[in-house]
Amino acid sequence: MRIETDGELTRVYLRQSSINTFMKCPERARHEFFLLDREKQYYTDASATGQALHHGLEGVMRGLINEPRDLEASCKLALRHINRVDGIRFVQNDLDTCMKFYRGWSEATFANVAIMDIASSPDLRVEEPFCLLVGQRDNVELWFEGKMDAVTHDVVDWKTAARKYNEHEADRWHIQPTMYVWAASKLLLTTNRGFRYFVFPKVQKNPVIQEVSIRRSLGSTQFLIEQGWRIADFMIKMGTDNPWPVNDQHWLCSEKWCLNWAGCKGQYVH
Repeated sequence: MRIETDGELTRVYLRQSSINTFMKCPERARHEFFLLDREKQYYTDASATGQALHHGLEGVMRGLINEPRDLEASCKLALRHINRVDGIRFVQNDLDTCMKFYRGWSEATFANVAIMDIASSPDLRVEEPFCLLVGQRDNVELWFEGKMDAVTHDVVDWKTAARKYNEHEADRWHIQPTMYVWAASKLLLTTNRGFRYFVFPKVQKNPVIQEVSIRRSLGSTQFLIEQGWRIADFMIKMGTDNPWPVNDQHWLCSEKWCLNWAGCKGQYVH
């Protein structure tokens, strides 16, 4: 989520994650994307563990890692690096517990036929970035940006989670499949409007990777674009120096998960 002004033209850039954050709490989005130091990474144990797994899986997809033990070692090294360089807020699990997930995940990765099929695809694109113009209205341009973990005949994204995804909720509400399917189509990477999550559960023994398949219609894309325009209009009219509306009616509104808690609801709740 960012705004750039060039003369009379204003460009608004939105990621699926920033739209998600805005929908949960606009003020949290303003705090995270405009008030915090954007040069710094703000990791919890959940986000750091997932980031390190992504690093290892990228190696698998690029053919640089070919055995479970090498994937495990790569993930652990990446997690230690994140903790040393950026620091991790341990909210749910400590460092040792996080490290223990990687053995099971590594073995499950190489045992998963669908993941191995993706890795061996001749048309595979790995960590594919996009920054695409959605459209222009008056003197405002709207852009969607992000990075796709893997693209073959559909778009693939790796996730870690404390529990299985609710497939109905993912199909009905998740923004990421809608934006990434649109981007893959715009970039001519695939004509298939399919998206798959591979969800790695946070258990140490015998994890079963969950595959969640989602399809997105053109109508879903158009609705997301309209949502993007509404957010862009709100951002421009409100400005980033003025407080945005606060929403405390969701589970991420807590001292554990929100870096703005102390300056928001935390001032009143003891």
